[in-house]
Amino acid sequence: MSNESAAREVKNEVHSWAEEKTKGLMKGFLPPTSKLKGPLFFANALYFKAAWLDQFVASSTRDEDFHLLDGKTIRAPFMTQIEKSMKRCGSFEDFKVIRLNYNAGRCYSNNFPRFCMDIILPERKNGLQDLLEIFNSDTKLLLQDFKLEDMLVTEIWIPKWKFSYGLDMVKLVKKLGLTLPFNYPDADFTEAMDSPDAEEIFILKMLHKACISVNEEGTEGASIVSCDENLGCSMYPPPEIQFVADHPFMFMIKEKGSGAVIFTGAVLNPLSDI
Repeated sequence: MSNESAAREVKNEVHSWAEEKTKGLMKGFLPPTSKLKGPLFFANALYFKAAWLDQFVASSTRDEDFHLLDGKTIRAPFMTQIEKSMKRCGSFEDFKVIRLNYNAGRCYSNNFPRFCMDIILPERKNGLQDLLEIFNSDTKLLLQDFKLEDMLVTEIWIPKWKFSYGLDMVKLVKKLGLTLPFNYPDADFTEAMDSPDAEEIFILKMLHKACISVNEEGTEGASIVSCDENLGCSMYPPPEIQFVADHPFMFMIKEKGSGAVIFTGAVLNPLSDI
């Protein structure tokens, strides 16, 4: 078997593995032009599927205006809850947050929902870029637990969305301070493999692809990363809030006990599927 045929076989094997581990969501995640050069190829996969604790009623979904960053307006399907309900929310200087719990897994200590989605909505319709800059300038914000409080939410309007995104993460990871694995001859993988080539290995590419689908029932998402080396009560009524996500926003899916962020992203256009 030629080296080219062997590379194609390995690539097909990786694609089959990724599709199996993500329940069919991630198909052909490696770019068509990519070639697995070896001698090592690392990959990991994450699959998440959960129903909302308080599901949206499909018959209440309606098309409403969504305001894009370029000033244009589109009609998008919005999931709605117009009955008053208690939710953990927060109102801050430039944005507000609502936490939607999933009916999947329970925290061992208090039997509360284990997973949640925080939706972070800029106050200004074109405020997403400024919000992203705030989070990019301090990555610890991604891991912090917002100071949320119980609020009486009178209306919830959130668009359905589904999209996928991929990139080579090498530059991003280097910017965050991790540089050694990508630099030859500084990289050191001698503890990772028993081979005379170990001292020559460094990471050439770090490909990441994620996809997510959010609808009335819940959320389904998958992520692949591959490395190619060459409750209380109160006597006061809770504050009321409306949450209408009719312009670009951020979201984070979290494991509440640890605060670990499983997925994070931004919805620029809920009708976009790429």
